[in-house]
Amino acid sequence: MAIYRPTKDTKIWWYDFIFEGQRVRESAKTRSKTVARDAERVRRREIEESYNGIKRRDRAKLFSVAAEEWLALKAMTLSAYATHKSSCRSRSLRVPIAITQFYGLSLWKQSLSARAGIETFTTGC
Repeated sequence: MAIYRPTKDTKIWWYDFIFEGQRVRESAKTRSKTVARDAERVRRREIEESYNGIKRRDRAKLFSVAAEEWLALKAMTLSAYATHKSSCRSRSLRVPIAITQFYGLSLWKQSLSARAGIETFTTGC
């Protein structure tokens, strides 16, 4: 593992290391030696993780963010649910019923009226 400048005239730092018999020589694209050292560590870590099949998981979404996305996706279905009581037993609408039972109807009413343009909402299924 080495950090160097190819010539004395060059102000950009490069790093060079060997991983699994392969030489990795890349520009750090910085004038700072400490940033170049960090860039080398990050690059080596990326290569090691990809070699060993380690995948980073995405962070879990907040419930409020996931609910907003879900409501946007299901806006048409939910508006149909409010106007047609017979469709409330369909497979795609079992989740809203469970959410209203767990989190309360008032939260669900506010979300539906704000997202789907529904004035009144009843759960008379």
